[in-house]
Amino acid sequence: MSEFKVTRSIIHKCYAIKIPQSFGEKLAGVAQIVPCYESPYELCTKMAALMSAGDKSTEYWIDRLTDYKSIFIGQLTRELNSREFTK
Repeated sequence: MSEFKVTRSIIHKCYAIKIPQSFGEKLAGVAQIVPCYESPYELCTKMAALMSAGDKSTEYWIDRLTDYKSIFIGQLTRELNSREFTK
């Protein structure tokens, strides 16, 4: 499984999810991060853990955070708070 990690985005000044690199990205030294905007650290950590566990909504969450930016945070918060996750 790929591991998604929580990091800080200096550009967006918020927490962000670091997406696992492909082989080509590793060679180029490039990393993709998706900002979580005003989401708290706990919510970002829960989302990263679910993504790393292979949650079916991973691509959906990444697309929405990329395309709709902070507008999606309310819906994302409701979705993540309704899920149970144990480490």
